[in-house]
Amino acid sequence: MSLRDLHKISIFFVFYLTRAEAHHSTAKTYRKVIEYVKSKVDHVKIIGLTATPFRTADSEQGLLSKIYTDGVSLGKPVKDNKGITYKTDLKTLINRSILSRPIFESYSTEEGFGNNLGKDDWDRISHLDILPDDIAEQMAGSAARNKLIIDTYKNNRELYGKTIVFAVNVVHAITLAKLFQKSGIKAEFIVSDVKDFVTGVTISSIENERKLES
Repeated sequence: MSLRDLHKISIFFVFYLTRAEAHHSTAKTYRKVIEYVKSKVDHVKIIGLTATPFRTADSEQGLLSKIYTDGVSLGKPVKDNKGITYKTDLKTLINRSILSRPIFESYSTEEGFGNNLGKDDWDRISHLDILPDDIAEQMAGSAARNKLIIDTYKNNRELYGKTIVFAVNVVHAITLAKLFQKSGIKAEFIVSDVKDFVTGVTISSIENERKLES
């Protein structure tokens, strides 16, 4: 592998981290690749983009500032001035009409999920919107909860119009789409690549694009 090839890898790696959630770059696998590229290529620059610039685990606190060492002082970039180059908040983005202003409606299924969750699980839910797999499965499989989702849309169909429903997981997305269709409502699900182990058919990004177009 030539130095030019390594340079291409470093550029790609920076690009990949900006597209991914940069707070994951504290993982050992990412850090090993970062250190390897730095040892082979001069003047490597790393930029990280994320909506959650923190880690919930106590053992990982401060690691992000060791990876992203360039900060900003008086509007100018400063080497080794650890910090965040640019940040904004939800309220600012809404006021600038970059994000929609949310209108909240709450409904109760009178079901209980996660009664035995520990502190770490609650932290992941609160900060990263990550549900434990067993809780996600319970919620996705709840007939009463799914019925409430379908009925709520049907009762407000004229008000809601075309609607995007964010599901708990892939299985939930497929389930809800089928339930909407069964209720006479046109619906499609869009998920990351997934293989149907019964038919062997893979739902690809091309299929997602077709659904979005339609």
